[in-house]
Amino acid sequence: MIETSTRQSWLLVVAALFCVVLSACDLDAPKVTSATVSIYQAAQPLRSWQLSRSQVSSLEAWLAQHRTGWDPDMATYEPRILITANAADGSVWSINVLGTVVAIVRGQAKLKQSFARADIDSLVAAIGVSP
Repeated sequence: MIETSTRQSWLLVVAALFCVVLSACDLDAPKVTSATVSIYQAAQPLRSWQLSRSQVSSLEAWLAQHRTGWDPDMATYEPRILITANAADGSVWSINVLGTVVAIVRGQAKLKQSFARADIDSLVAAIGVSP
C-alpha cells in the first residue's frame, strides 16, 4: 500500500511539472499543415478522411480560442473522434474528442479539458463530423 501511495504522489508531482513545462497548462496552439479525422466505435475504426485547408484553419482557430484551462493527464483513452494533426514544426498532435472532453497528446505531453456541449459542437462541425 505504501508503495502505491508513493507512486501516486510521484505521478502528481510529475503532472504538476508538466503544467509548469507546458506554460501552466496553456496550450501552445500549433500551426497545422494537415490533419486527418478518424471515427471509432468500440475501439474499431469506422471511417477516416483528410481535412480540407478550410477545415484545418477552423481546427487551428478552435485550438487558439481554447488555449487555457488544460489539465495534465496520465490516462489513455479509446478513441472516438480522433484528429491527427501534423504541425509545421514537425510535431504530431493527437486530439481525441470524447463526449465533452478533449484529450490531446503531443510527444510526451498529455492534456485534457472538459468543455460545454456548444464548444464541442463547434469543434466537430469545423472538422466535418455530423452529430
